[in-house]
Amino acid sequence: MAIPLAGDRGVYLARDFRSSSLGCSNADVVVLKAWTKPDDQECVSERAMYQIFQSASVSGVPKLIQSAQDDKCGIYGIALQRLGPTIEDLIQALPGHRLDEKLVLDLAIQM
Repeated sequence: MAIPLAGDRGVYLARDFRSSSLGCSNADVVVLKAWTKPDDQECVSERAMYQIFQSASVSGVPKLIQSAQDDKCGIYGIALQRLGPTIEDLIQALPGHRLDEKLVLDLAIQM
C-alpha cells in the first residue's frame, strides 16, 4: 500500500530521531523529499546533484542525510539538512500573512 502524495511527489518537514540522544523533542528538523517513482527524472537528477555537492564539500547546499527506497510503501525519499525557515514560516511572519510583489520576485530569483 503506497502512501498518498500530492501527485507523484512531495516535500515535507520531518524529524531525524537519530540526531539526538536527548529524546524526540530534541531531534533535528529535516526536509524530506519523496517520490512515488525512484526513476523519476527529477528524483534521479536531485539525488545525483546532492551526492556530487556533498563529495565536493560545497557550502550553502543542504547536507544529504539519507536517500532510500521503501518498497513496502512504494516511496523513494531523500532526507536533507534544513538550512532555514520555509516560505510558509516567512509568510506567517509578515503583516497580513501575504507576500508583496517585490518579495515574490526576490524569492523567485533565489530559487
